[in-house]
Amino acid sequence: MVWTTVPLADRVSHGLGMDAVEPLIDTLRAAEEAEVAVVLKEHEDGSLRVSTRSRGRIDMAAICLQLGGGGHRLAAGFTSHEGVEATVARLAELLAVAPHAPA
Repeated sequence: MVWTTVPLADRVSHGLGMDAVEPLIDTLRAAEEAEVAVVLKEHEDGSLRVSTRSRGRIDMAAICLQLGGGGHRLAAGFTSHEGVEATVARLAELLAVAPHAPA
């Protein structure tokens, strides 16, 4: 897994909405070493909007469903009310035990 955060202060200082930072995940997906790319975007209410993408070996909809979200096999997301470290740790735990399709 490769991941990054977009703090609220950074978005606000550059005048960017949540949709404007969504394409950042495409940059992370370029890391060939990682099966999963994740962007955690801090929302105005203090929550994290988490976007995930899979290269195909892991069903991200199944993972995100366990975290209260949903989506599609290759692209899914959820909202977290925990901090960045706790959210990333929980996601890593679920990915470690997730079924992986053959490469």
